Amino acid sequence: MRARHSNLRDSHAQHHGHLGDSGDSQALASAHRGRPSHGTGRRDMVAPMARAAVAAGADAILVEVHPNADKAASDAAQTLYLDQFDELMGQLR
Repeated sequence: MRARHSNLRDSHAQHHGHLGDSGDSQALASAHRGRPSHGTGRRDMVAPMARAAVAAGADAILVEVHPNADKAASDAAQTLYLDQFDELMGQLR
């Protein structure tokens, strides 16, 4: 399970160095991805669905993140705040 977590990618995660280097785009392109933000449309369901996606074998998750999630230009209801994202990444590692 630890090996899969090293392949998780997110632009915020790459920027903050949470999940390895960003040069492995070919591996990411062929990864099994979970999309908990769009899959639920609800911020409170993103973390549980992300954990379920990883448990089911996802190599990557796509999560919407914004410093002021309630004011995000689109999809605010399903966008995580930075601290929520950091907590989620800690849970998925």
